[in-house]
Amino acid sequence: MSLIAAPFSVLFLSLGKVDVSAKKFKVSYKNEHAFLYSNTKYAQALFIQLHILLVQVSFMKGEVILSERKKEKRNDDNHNDSFAPFISPNPVTSFNPVQRYPKIDKTAFISPFCSVIGDVRIKDNVYVAPNVSIRADEGTPFYIGSNTNLQDGVILHGLVNKRFPVGGKGYSIFIGNKVSVAHGALIHGPCYIGNNTFVGFKSIVYNAIVGEGTFIAYNAVVTNGVRIAPHRFVPPGANIDTQEKADALRRVPADGEEFARDVQRVNQEFPASYHLLFGSRRCSCGMPYDH
Repeated sequence: MSLIAAPFSVLFLSLGKVDVSAKKFKVSYKNEHAFLYSNTKYAQALFIQLHILLVQVSFMKGEVILSERKKEKRNDDNHNDSFAPFISPNPVTSFNPVQRYPKIDKTAFISPFCSVIGDVRIKDNVYVAPNVSIRADEGTPFYIGSNTNLQDGVILHGLVNKRFPVGGKGYSIFIGNKVSVAHGALIHGPCYIGNNTFVGFKSIVYNAIVGEGTFIAYNAVVTNGVRIAPHRFVPPGANIDTQEKADALRRVPADGEEFARDVQRVNQEFPASYHLLFGSRRCSCGMPYDH
């Protein structure tokens, strides 16, 4: 025997209004009671009414969900390409009381999971690989020239109020055109790095002026206010912390120059290629999405 056909001595039900919203839906009950005695016909009618009510509630809930999805799609369509949480102005502090936003050329590519903060100028066709930190919240401003590449894990930061003059303006960090900064290197201002320079894996450049065409090999340190003449080679693991050491550096060998050119050639293709790969829809972390 089915439930509907079963005799009822007393069936107590409370019916009420339906509250449907985007976040929740529930059936709330008023103090309206229906009493059914042993009458299968009334029980069947009541169950039919309850079934219709539940169908209506489900339909209304579906409409709300559909409406919310349409809103989300509209928001997605209006989403811009600036990765808001990671490309931002500097915080207001006693030493930097004015917020300044990064200025990034539209042809540059900033990879997912990077930070670009404060008064940073990034010129055309710059490639910034994943997990790079460009943080001009203390020392400022920073300049990154055309066709430069900052590879995975590179860190740029500077000491407050410490700058080198370039073209009549002081910079915490100034990186010229066609510079390659390899994986894991630290560039800490104040420093100046000239055009066509290669900074090797896990090297450190801090409080130094590096002439154009210099090749800094892996794990080297250049610091203590030294000035490196153009086209000089800093050997792997070298610690260039006096001007005497800087002056003794030999010229970049031919194979070093060729290696630096090859790195430049490869990385100059990345900005346009990654823009094409990622498209225009990207979340705040920089990752693309297609819905």
